[in-house]
Amino acid sequence: MSNTKFSARWVEITPTLAAKWLEGNVHNRPVRDHIVIQYASSMRFGLWRKTPEPIMFDGDGTLLNGQHRLWGIVESGQTLDFYVMRGVDPAILLVLDQGSLRSAHDNINLCSDGNEKKVTSDDISVLRMMVSAGGGMRIPVEFCDPLWRFYKKNILQAKNAFGNRTTPPSTVMVRAVVARASFTQSEGKLYEFCQVVLTGVARHPKQAMAIRLRDLLIGEWRLSNMRPTRDTMWGKIESSLKHFLKGSVPANLVATEIEQFKIIEPMLLKRVQEMMSERLMRIRKSRKKLGIIPPKSGTIATERIADFLRDAKESLSRKEIGDKFAPNLSAGVISSMLTSLVAMKRIKKIGGGRGTKYQFLAPK
Repeated sequence: MSNTKFSARWVEITPTLAAKWLEGNVHNRPVRDHIVIQYASSMRFGLWRKTPEPIMFDGDGTLLNGQHRLWGIVESGQTLDFYVMRGVDPAILLVLDQGSLRSAHDNINLCSDGNEKKVTSDDISVLRMMVSAGGGMRIPVEFCDPLWRFYKKNILQAKNAFGNRTTPPSTVMVRAVVARASFTQSEGKLYEFCQVVLTGVARHPKQAMAIRLRDLLIGEWRLSNMRPTRDTMWGKIESSLKHFLKGSVPANLVATEIEQFKIIEPMLLKRVQEMMSERLMRIRKSRKKLGIIPPKSGTIATERIADFLRDAKESLSRKEIGDKFAPNLSAGVISSMLTSLVAMKRIKKIGGGRGTKYQFLAPK
């Protein structure tokens, strides 16, 4: 047990210092790359906010809390100030990060003046689907509030057209398509479309495409293995609305492959798209440059396991590889990488069951 005294102070953390601290990251949960991407993007774009939430070390210098923020610093290349605590009792991990996380709609409601109607998680799902044309893009938390305020009128218009119903046939995807169409189409015609889809009552034969869409949304496919892919479903909804607005009734409801309803894209949305286009390869390259083992499976980590087995010059079990190669990786991730290496004939599998071992396979 270390006798290191407790200390707490603000520290300016550089990418090099963050990488050094991560070398002691042997007692933590697996790193989530999508969180690292989010943090690094915020840091790189100058959107990271200074908070008193500390980075923690125990008395022996083992990192207890803050690995995702440190990875974010490494990936972004930024130098930032963080509150750092040392000499923390490791038992704190039993209760750390057990609170309820604030969702995007929680944050928006907290920032409102209290007189506005509460935003729901369903509203945010429509926003994500709407701005990415069916892709359900993950929007960084710092952008949710301004994007919601920009598209709020369109999203609520679609919601109201369905009588605030949020269950089939009023799905998130249908309301997202209607919200997109509201930029260029008549509010009255869109309301009419929504009502036919909602009630199943058509007043004219040319409204048949809305009925077909309703049948698709609440039909037997919901209980079978015939459910369309997200892209196909988005294309069918747009096709149905396009034909409804034109008054045409084709023989079949065929998904369109071209986006039918363009929306106004503020510079803010383009910034979000730029941020979210970050690739994991950037993270892996920066970790490789600093000589740090990536915490998740991937090309670099997989190759390093092969190198590790080559240098070991003996056959090792999955557990032995995990304990010696990267203690912070889960057994599932290690198994996945070993399976890939066996398939690539980089290593060979010896034995079976619990006695399975792996050995480097020298190239012929």
